[in-house]
Amino acid sequence: HRHLRLELLEGVVAFHTGQLEKSRQALASARAKFVQLQVPDEALSLVMSMGYNQRNAKRALRMNNQDVGGAIDFLVEEKAKKLQKREEDLKRRDEIWECAEDASPLPAPPPNLFSVPDPH
Repeated sequence: HRHLRLELLEGVVAFHTGQLEKSRQALASARAKFVQLQVPDEALSLVMSMGYNQRNAKRALRMNNQDVGGAIDFLVEEKAKKLQKREEDLKRRDEIWECAEDASPLPAPPPNLFSVPDPH
């Protein structure tokens, strides 16, 4: 979205400074990006009917050039990766806990030779 806004702004600035060709190019590029960002309602409905929320469905469709099958594959793969990462994180946490439980207690620190004894 940022590039679209930037190109729109560049087109307007170029127009107002008399750079008509540069303005046409920037606005044409912005229009092409705008069209690319549009998600057909039917495709969005199909992906959402598979249980995905609107935000994720739109993102997946945009990333897959409005292809419903590609968008669903992307979302399924993304979910699988998240689950795998979660499982790996839990396994790593369990390994850390096991190491902590198996470790022998730390030795007592050496006495501080520079401390002043408490008179009380």
